[in-house]
Amino acid sequence: MRSFALTDKGLLRNHNEDYYYAIDTPIGKLPNLYIIADGMGGHKAGDIASKKAVRHMVENVEENSDWDVIYSLENAISVANRAIFDAGEENQNLKGMGTTIVACVIKDDTLFVTNVGDSRLYVYADGLEQITLDHSVVEELFRAGQISEEDRINHPNKNMITRALGAENEVKVDRFVRVLNRSDLILLCSDGLNKMLSDDEVGTIMKQSTTIEDKGYALMKACLDKGGFDNTTLIIISNGNEV
Repeated sequence: MRSFALTDKGLLRNHNEDYYYAIDTPIGKLPNLYIIADGMGGHKAGDIASKKAVRHMVENVEENSDWDVIYSLENAISVANRAIFDAGEENQNLKGMGTTIVACVIKDDTLFVTNVGDSRLYVYADGLEQITLDHSVVEELFRAGQISEEDRINHPNKNMITRALGAENEVKVDRFVRVLNRSDLILLCSDGLNKMLSDDEVGTIMKQSTTIEDKGYALMKACLDKGGFDNTTLIIISNGNEV
């Protein structure tokens, strides 16, 4: 088990509202933990929201995690959501702040995933497979067959998400469980990556590059070469012995 994480504010943003956490060794009762949060809100509130989400999740896992991995992740997200919501209620400058979250744990060759918003998790095996479902206006319209692939790319509401931490005092969390092969790679990312690169482009880079560090740097360079319009954060995890 080995991971590599990378973040960049991009070429157009003044600061980075993404935040991440990656640990390959046990934390609380969990064998590892990987998180990406993509914050939103004015007056740097997005930066505060993403950091608060990750830090509250990590603290909760350290102190209150359970052997049930999904329960531990969902509980930690719930605690983080309430902390962000309460902070917004108490401080008008933070009112309306929020963040996406995608988090995973790998235990006994099984991948446990939770997410809220449009930060994604992929598994790369023979090809790239998106595991999470985006909670966004455009993706929900696309999945319902109401817009085309071309409409999805150019839709005026393509950046509007339908679920986020901090929006309400309770949040609905999606969960996924998938059995892994030892050769599988896991990619978590904020939407800065999939805004710039198609799944085919991501898959090609994942296939061509050698180490997980090479893959990470190549993905980030490709995002920046295409404009780097947004903050971009990624974590690549090797489930086996990939160097």
